[in-house]
Amino acid sequence: MPTWPVHLKIAHKLKEKYGYTDDFIIGNVIPDTMNGYVIDSPSNIFHHSITHYSSAEYTDFLEININKFLNDNREKLSNELILGTYIHLLADLYFNEYTQKHHFKKKNDKIVSILNDGTIEEIIHPMVLKQNDFKIFGDYFIKNKEIGNKISMTKDTLKLSKDLNYEVAKEDIEKTIDKINELVDTEITDEETYKMFTEQELLDVFNNCYEKIERSLNELELDRQISKVFDNYTHRYDSQDEDIEYKYYHSYRVMDYSKFLADKLNLSKEDRNLSTIIGLFHDIGRFEQDKKYDSYIDTKEFDHGDYGEKILLKEGAIEQLPVAYEDYPLVGKAVRYHNKYAIGDGLDERELLHAKIVRDADKLDIIDYMPRNKVILKVYKSNNDSFSIRDSIKEEFFQKKSINLKDKESKTENEQVIIILALVFDLNFKYTAQYIKDNGILETFYNSLPNKEKYKEYFDLAKNHIKEMI
Repeated sequence: MPTWPVHLKIAHKLKEKYGYTDDFIIGNVIPDTMNGYVIDSPSNIFHHSITHYSSAEYTDFLEININKFLNDNREKLSNELILGTYIHLLADLYFNEYTQKHHFKKKNDKIVSILNDGTIEEIIHPMVLKQNDFKIFGDYFIKNKEIGNKISMTKDTLKLSKDLNYEVAKEDIEKTIDKINELVDTEITDEETYKMFTEQELLDVFNNCYEKIERSLNELELDRQISKVFDNYTHRYDSQDEDIEYKYYHSYRVMDYSKFLADKLNLSKEDRNLSTIIGLFHDIGRFEQDKKYDSYIDTKEFDHGDYGEKILLKEGAIEQLPVAYEDYPLVGKAVRYHNKYAIGDGLDERELLHAKIVRDADKLDIIDYMPRNKVILKVYKSNNDSFSIRDSIKEEFFQKKSINLKDKESKTENEQVIIILALVFDLNFKYTAQYIKDNGILETFYNSLPNKEKYKEYFDLAKNHIKEMI
C-alpha cells in the first residue's frame, strides 16, 4: 500500500477541488492508524480484514474487497471520514494491483521482485522493496510541499468516527493528526535510490490512480441519482418481508459487481454508467412478483425479466434515469435477458456486452451470497441421509452446463445447491472467474454445507472450470 504522504497528496488534491473538511483528510489515513503500523500504541489494533476489508496478512497483497466496503457503508458515504476511508482503499487497491502486475513474478513457487533495471531480486522480500520505494516516493511529495497543510479536529470528528466499523478513540484521532502535522513540517534531505520502480513510473501510476478515484467519486453521484429512483419504486413494497429485503440488497450488490466488470473491461464512461443502471434495476420485476405470487419462480404468466423491461420502458421508469433515449432498447434487452437460460438472438455487439455483464454480476452475487442464504439453512434442516440428485440434473452439470430450470420447479434443497453451483458454467468473463478464485467464494460455499463430502465432485468440477476460464 502507498505510504501516508501519497495518501495525503491524494486527499489534499480532492479536498481543494471539492471543498472537503479536515475530517476527509483524517479518513484517508485512519485505516492505517488502527492497524498499529504507523501510530504508536493505538487504543486497539485491528486486522486488515476489519480496516481494509482484506483477509491477507501484512506481508501479502491486500486483496481489498471494495464491493463489501460499499455494501456495508453505502448509506454512510456522506460522512467525510467514511468517504476518506473509501478513497484510501481505492488507492491501496490501485497501487497494489499495478505492483502485482508489473513488478511481482512467481518463480519456483516463490514470489520475487522485478527491479527497475529488469533484473530479478530473490533474496529481499518483494513487499519490503515495494514499501521502501513507496517511502521514497512519499518523500518526494513532502520535499515538494504537496501533502497539504496542518489539520485539526472539527466539531464533528468524534461523532463521525462512530460510523466506522471499528472503534477509534479520541486519542487515536489526536495521534493521527499529530502524525499528519509532523509530516507537513518534515524536511527531506536524504537522497535515496529506487530499486523496484522509477520515480517517473510512480508519478504516472499516481496520476492514473487519482483519475480513477475522481471517476469513482463521479460514479457515487450517479449512484445517488439512480438510487433515489430505485428506492422510490421499491419502498412501495414491504421492506420487512425477508424476500423483499434480500432482493433490495441483492440489487445493490449486483450494481457494484457490474461496475467492477465494467471497470475491468475498460469501458467508456457512458457504458460504465449503463452497466451501473442495468445492475441496479435488473431485478426490478421481482418486487411485484413477490407481492403478487409470493414466489420467485418465473412462469409463462409472469417472468420477472420481461416484467422488469415493461416497468422501465412501457411504464416509463427509465425516463427518470440518466439514459440517452437511443439506449432505452439496450437497457430493456439487458434486463429482459438477464434471467433467461440463454441470451436471445438479434442483439448487436454492445447490447450483447451489457447483457453478459449483468448476467455475470447477477450470478456472482448469487454464488457469493449463498452461504448466508436461507437455502443453506434449509439444507441444514433437511434430511441429508436421503441426499440425492436427479439424473437429469447430474447429466447437465457434468456436461458443464448451467441447469435448465424447466420442469425442475420441485427441486430439493440438495439439488438447489447443485443448480446454484452450475451457474459458473454460464459465466462470460475471466474477470468474474478471477474474482471468484481470489476471494475463495467456492471454498466458502462448500465449507458452509453439512455433509460437504457428498458435494465434493461437483465443487471440484466447478473449481477446475474457474481455473480454466482464468
